[in-house]
Amino acid sequence: MRHGGIDRDGDKLTVRFSNADDANRARGILAENLRELSFAMDGNNVVGTFTEAARKAVQDAAVKQNITTLHNRVNELGVAEPVIQQQGSDRIVVQLPGVQDTAKAKDIIGRTATLEARLADPDAPRNPRAGDPVPFGSELFTQATALRWC
Repeated sequence: MRHGGIDRDGDKLTVRFSNADDANRARGILAENLRELSFAMDGNNVVGTFTEAARKAVQDAAVKQNITTLHNRVNELGVAEPVIQQQGSDRIVVQLPGVQDTAKAKDIIGRTATLEARLADPDAPRNPRAGDPVPFGSELFTQATALRWC
């Protein structure tokens, strides 16, 4: 279907059409295929907003993901029996019994994660022997017991 443009304003999505018949037909197709949005007509426009269930699901998933990340970071501190739990719909409580260096704990918990991707050298041996020289322009990375040049 041809449309006259799509706009996003906050959590609202507006699809413009040249006539109400096209808009109404598009609304049916969109509602059938995008169940996490509710669609309404506004003249020749179809306006979609997230359903409350979809918003709650996204928020709950984000909080759970943050709790998992915090558990991984707190493990670096070596704290015995840390408490990391959800409080309300959008808060997380972190309790670290016995931690003396609170600045270091805040730094580890609050730091920004980084992801690094590197291309593997397809010509490098799958398992180089310890002591083999690393080819020029490559680096040797270890993962568990496997060695790989990249």
